[in-house]
Amino acid sequence: MTGAANPGQLVCAGQFFPDLIAADVERLPALGPEVKSGDFSISIGGSAAISATFAALTGPPTELITASGPSVPDREARKGLWETGGRGPSHVRAARAMTQPSK
Repeated sequence: MTGAANPGQLVCAGQFFPDLIAADVERLPALGPEVKSGDFSISIGGSAAISATFAALTGPPTELITASGPSVPDREARKGLWETGGRGPSHVRAARAMTQPSK
């Protein structure tokens, strides 16, 4: 590509979603009884989001082009984008968009 607006900048486009991680479980869950977790966290998920975050922490200024929802897990994962390694939204940005279910 010639005449790039921001040479040296990486742009990642694709999926972003929250990873819901249950840790310290007694056994793997199966259909039926509940399995209690000793620890629970929400993290950045989706290959584009993970790639953009890693790149921003280790290399060039990076933007993430994606969509995410208004749910609490989405909001917490987006917050993780801004807080990872102390890099701010100028390095990794997510565009919020609402999607309508198809009929």
